[in-house]
Amino acid sequence: MITLQKLPYISVIVPAYNSEKTIRDCIDSLLNQSYPRNSYEIIAVDNNSSDNTQEIIKEYPVRYVEEKNTRSSYTSRNAGIENSFGQIIGFIDADAKADKDWISKAVETILTNKVDYLGGNIVVYSDSGKSNSFDFYSRYYEFQAEKFLKWYHYAPTCSLFVKRETFKKVGKFLSGLSSGGDYEFGNRVYRASLKQVYSQDVVVYHPSRTNLSSQVKKWLRVGGGAAELFFHDAGRYKGLISRLFNPRNYLPPNPWSFAKDIKIQNINNLRDRVSLYFLLYTAKNIRNLGGIYKLAKMSITR
Repeated sequence: MITLQKLPYISVIVPAYNSEKTIRDCIDSLLNQSYPRNSYEIIAVDNNSSDNTQEIIKEYPVRYVEEKNTRSSYTSRNAGIENSFGQIIGFIDADAKADKDWISKAVETILTNKVDYLGGNIVVYSDSGKSNSFDFYSRYYEFQAEKFLKWYHYAPTCSLFVKRETFKKVGKFLSGLSSGGDYEFGNRVYRASLKQVYSQDVVVYHPSRTNLSSQVKKWLRVGGGAAELFFHDAGRYKGLISRLFNPRNYLPPNPWSFAKDIKIQNINNLRDRVSLYFLLYTAKNIRNLGGIYKLAKMSITR
């Protein structure tokens, strides 16, 4: 266990864009941490919202930062880093809620295991209280932080802690990306041979998307982010683009692999299985479409 004398100062950064419906719950959860309140700061970064996000943030005892020049959550996170004082910097999304021991468990893990980059557990829940295909998709395919860290060397930025020294060694997030900045940054940390760890005990609660429209926007953004990474470093990320022109990448998911997945996930309802299979196939093709569109757009404007 960590002792009071050894507690490092923590900065928690919350990038927000049009988050008036969720930002209160997020900040409330951060203000009610078991970690001593005088040992951490909360920095909310408004990314030029057009709703009441800015006004709501200013109601709370948190630091307020604006990022008006570039619409990007990664640029907003960088603005937060630049205005922070913590030895360890935590990141959470404006629509997520932190467990009361989120900071304490992260600090304990980092200090005990000499960690440079810590990915946390993301518990997906449905606002309606009922699980549906979108809930299953988010839970098993979007927020698998442990799997992502093990196989792809990154954790989603909705539950992430990074030592300030790590940013000094590898740099901040790649500014301007619409998606994929967590992947790009995590792999820079990995290539620098810094220690990356996942902790099941460092928990945030994240809502699943509730409709196809919001999910499609996310898939298009993810596909576009792959194209942006390619233009940033064509040699390193050419694989993200070459698959767009591979006909096999447009085939439905392998049914045998899918059957294995749903068995592990204990999804027994036939309708949920069919819906989830449809979502997986739709997701892949819409991500491809987003990548092709962004690739064409950036090729024209460059």
